Amino acid sequence: MRQVFGERKNDVSSGVRDETGEQFVAYFLPTEETLEKRKADFLAGREYLDDEEYEYKMARQYNWNVKSKTSKGYEENYFLVLRKDGIYYNELETRVRLSKRRHKTGQAPNNTRLVVRHCPLSAQEFKMQRYRERQLEPPNEEDEDDDEEGK
Repeated sequence: MRQVFGERKNDVSSGVRDETGEQFVAYFLPTEETLEKRKADFLAGREYLDDEEYEYKMARQYNWNVKSKTSKGYEENYFLVLRKDGIYYNELETRVRLSKRRHKTGQAPNNTRLVVRHCPLSAQEFKMQRYRERQLEPPNEEDEDDDEEGK
């Protein structure tokens, strides 16, 4: 299960499947116990304790609608980034729209819990994470010069 931290530092959103196999996005909030653990982590100046369990409860559910450049009715969208050396822009080629998911009739209230346990990255995981980070960095002028020479 892939997790992405939400707007607030302790919230978590995650893609999940229900019992019928339908995919949806779930928004999780920390339990009171997890809030206390996160507060202790903050006061201790750490992100988390290795192997400590942090529990979250599902608060909301959303269906998603994905549109890309190949979808009918797709509207172009752009984003801007301001950096010290200039302003950069790029097109968002995919748009994801979330809509509140309706509970099916007769369905029990959701009490789904997500338990997160942090552990140190292995050497291979660390290498892969660093590779992905480099993909997000702006190209160096040297890299652009190499591209020009290769043409």
